[in-house]
Amino acid sequence: MNTLEDTMFSRLAIALVTVGLLIHQPCLAQAPRERVDTEVINKIREEGLKKSKAMETISYLTDVHGPRLTGSPQIRTAAEWTKGRLTEWGLENVHLETWGPFGRGWNLEGFTCNIVQPSYAPLIAYPKAWSASTPKTVRGEPILLDAAKEEDLEKFRGKLHRAIVLLSPAREVKALFDPPARRQSDAQLLALANGETRTRYVTPSNAAPTNAPTPPGAPGAAPGTPFGASAEQRAAIALQNRKWQMIYDEGAAVVLEPGRGDGGTVFLASATMPPGPMSARDNQQPAAGQNQQPPAGDNNPFNRGPRPWNKDAPEIVPQVVLAVEHYNRIVRMLEKKTPVQLEIDIASRYYADDLNSFNVIGEIPGGDLKDELVMLGGHFDSWHGGTGATDNAVGCGVALEAVRILQTLRIKPRRTIRLALWTGEEQGLLGSKAYVTDHFGRAITPPQPTGRGGRGGRGGSSDTKARNAGEATASSAPPANAEAADQNKAQPSPASGATAQTSQRPTKYELKPDHAKFAAYFNLDNGTGKVRGVYLQGNEAVRPIFRAWLAPFADLGALTISPSNTGGTDHLSYDAVGLPGFQFIQDQLEYDTRTHHSTMDVFDRLQEDDVKQASVIMAAFVYNAAMRDEKLPRKPLVGEIVGPSPQQ
Repeated sequence: MNTLEDTMFSRLAIALVTVGLLIHQPCLAQAPRERVDTEVINKIREEGLKKSKAMETISYLTDVHGPRLTGSPQIRTAAEWTKGRLTEWGLENVHLETWGPFGRGWNLEGFTCNIVQPSYAPLIAYPKAWSASTPKTVRGEPILLDAAKEEDLEKFRGKLHRAIVLLSPAREVKALFDPPARRQSDAQLLALANGETRTRYVTPSNAAPTNAPTPPGAPGAAPGTPFGASAEQRAAIALQNRKWQMIYDEGAAVVLEPGRGDGGTVFLASATMPPGPMSARDNQQPAAGQNQQPPAGDNNPFNRGPRPWNKDAPEIVPQVVLAVEHYNRIVRMLEKKTPVQLEIDIASRYYADDLNSFNVIGEIPGGDLKDELVMLGGHFDSWHGGTGATDNAVGCGVALEAVRILQTLRIKPRRTIRLALWTGEEQGLLGSKAYVTDHFGRAITPPQPTGRGGRGGRGGSSDTKARNAGEATASSAPPANAEAADQNKAQPSPASGATAQTSQRPTKYELKPDHAKFAAYFNLDNGTGKVRGVYLQGNEAVRPIFRAWLAPFADLGALTISPSNTGGTDHLSYDAVGLPGFQFIQDQLEYDTRTHHSTMDVFDRLQEDDVKQASVIMAAFVYNAAMRDEKLPRKPLVGEIVGPSPQQ
C-alpha cells in the first residue's frame, strides 16, 4: 500500500468512526430502555390467539341481545348479561354506574313499507331511531319534494299535510369499481407514522355517500371555511333545513329518504328534528352530559332544535330510510306520471320512566399501586339497524377478552385495572364524558365566535369524530344530527406541537383528586380491522414506551406509531382533561362502505383473526401500563387549574 493509499485509508477510517459516533451519540442521552416482560406477553399471546372467547362474547352481544340503542330495553338486558359474565370471570366492583339525565329511550315494535300499486313490492327500509309511530297504516301516492332552491319550496306549500313525502331526488348509484374492504398499505402506514394525515385513507369510490360536511381539519376541508364546509355545502344544508321545517309545519304523515350506501345496505341513525326559531334558545345552557344544540347564530346551517331523545322534544314526524335503489324506483315512476301507491306502518315506543343511562364497570384490583388506575374500554351502545357488531360490540368484545385473558393467567397487576363500556357514545360521547367529569374533572372552554361553532373540537368529529369530548359546558355546538356526530371516527388530525386542549383554548380545568392517580386509558372503536399501531394524540413522550410495547407484535402487523390526534372515540373524553387516553390504529376494512351505522353492521362482517390480534394487544398494553414503575407521561395542561395540581 503506497503513501497515498495510506492517507486515504486513514481518512476513511476517521470518517467511519466519526459517523459511528454521530449515530450512537444520541443513544447515550436516551432514557433507560422500556422493560417488557416477554414471558408474560407470550402467555397473553398464547391464551388470546389459541384459546380466545372473544367471538363467543361478541355473538352474545349482537346475535342474542341485538342492537343496543342508548335508553332501550335491549341495552339494559345486554348490560345485565355483561355484568354476569364479568362476575363469572372474577372481576370485582362490577356494576352499572348511572349517569344522566340522558333522555327517553326508544324501541321499534313493528314496521311495514311496501309499494301496493301499480304492483305489490316489499321495500328495503327502516325507520330512524326515535321516529314516532304512524297513528295507523298510511296509504297514498307520495309527493316528491323536489326543490333545488328555497324559492322552489313555495309550490309545495299547503300540499304536505298528512302526505307521504319523498325528501330528495333520486341519487346516482355507481358500480363498485373499488373493493369494499381494504387493508392499509405500507405507504399509508408510513404517512401515518410521519404525521401526514391528509393521506390517511384513500376513500373508495363506493364509500357510502353522505351530505354531511367535511369536519374542520379533516382531509378535504377547505382552509378557512366555516364549519369545514364550502359555500355550496352550507347552502345545501340550509335548504335541507328549510325542507324539514316545512314538513313539520305542515304536518306530513311520513317522510321517506334515500339511504347512504347501496346494494341493499341502508345507513341510518336518529330522526331529524326541525331547526326551530333561534330566539327561543338564545340563552339556553344545557346541563352537563346533555347533547343539546346551543345557539350559534342564524347563519349556522347545522343549527337544530332539541334532540329527539329529549323528554320534552316536540312531536316527531315519522321518518323512514329506504335502500337507494328502491327509493330511486319510486322517484322514476313518479317522473313518468305512473300512479304509485305506498303503504307504511310504524309501531314504535318511547321509554321515559327513567331518563338516566349507565356505563358498565368492572375491576381487577391492584397491588402496591392499587390507588392508581389503568382503564380500557369501548362504547357499548349502537344504532338500531343492525346489531352493532363493528360499531362497537367488537371494541367491547376486545376489551372484555383482554380482562378475561388477564384473569385466566392470574395476573396480579400493581395498578388497578378498570374496564368501562360506555353508553351514549353515538349521541356525543356522553357516557364517557359524564364519567370523566364525575371521577377526574372537566375542562371549561370559552364560547366559539358566532357563525363559526358548527362542530366543536370527535378532537375531530361523530360529533366531530372534531367534537369537544371533555367539555362539560354548552360552549361549543354538537353536530347537526347524531349520525354526523359519529361520521368521521377514523379521520385523524395533524399533531402539531399543540395538544387537543390548547387547540380548544380552555380557560379553566376543574380537577378532582383521582386525576393525579390516573395512568392511562386504551380504547378500541374503529371497526373489526386488525390493530396496526397506536395514535400518540400529540404525546411524544410515550413514543419510546409504545414502541417497546408494540415490538412483540411486529409479526402480527402492529408497528405503526402516529403522532396524530384521532377523533370520534371515547379516549377524547380523557384527552380533553389532560389524561393519557389512546385509540389504536386499525385497518378500516368495510367500515365506511358497508357496516358503520348500517343494517349490515352484524356479526358476519367481523374478522375473527383480527379480533383475536386486537385482544392480545389490548391485554398487553393494559398489563404493561399496570406494571411499570411510573405512570405514563402526560401532555401539559394549558389554562387555569382549579383543584389538585395534575402530575405530569
